[in-house]
Amino acid sequence: MIIIGHLPYRLTHTLLQLLSNFSILVKYMSRILVGSQYFFAQYPHFKSKDIDEVEIVETAEFQHLKQISRKGSCLFIIRRQQNKDDYINWALKSKAGMVLGKFLVPEFCQEIDFTIKDLPKLAPLLDRLDRRHQYERIIYDSYLSNGAFYLTQAQRDAAYTSYYKSRQIDPDENKQLHTDFYAAQAEQES
Repeated sequence: MIIIGHLPYRLTHTLLQLLSNFSILVKYMSRILVGSQYFFAQYPHFKSKDIDEVEIVETAEFQHLKQISRKGSCLFIIRRQQNKDDYINWALKSKAGMVLGKFLVPEFCQEIDFTIKDLPKLAPLLDRLDRRHQYERIIYDSYLSNGAFYLTQAQRDAAYTSYYKSRQIDPDENKQLHTDFYAAQAEQES
């Protein structure tokens, strides 16, 4: 199997055409934008420390999640699971409530066959959200209220207000919150 990803469209298309002449299984992997960038990039005063993306891959290298952080970006590589219940169980076992955010992005949900009817199963994560991720609670409640994975402008504004206010804090506290999250994720994987 050859995995093609993160190449310019024209190059990817040409490569796929060439490979289609051979009996090779080709799987195109794409990244899914998640996190605050997904929800709030259109706001004029929005500033995020990085761009968070998810990539779902078939691998035996790790059990659930591998994180690659670089200046300005964070890639969450998630191992493809048998079914959506495996993703749900993984999320519920996580000590970090902010994992809920990935399940609030419609493209991620579509990729794992997660529906709005599955969303209430993740309710226990709401109590694990730290102060900086309470905007995810607003989005979660809005989706359930709407009966679908969409936000009205008023709902998005309310979530952004929560996001913005929670980030008006001391930079050292911000750094500690992320250190705590990464430590919880590492403990989860071991």
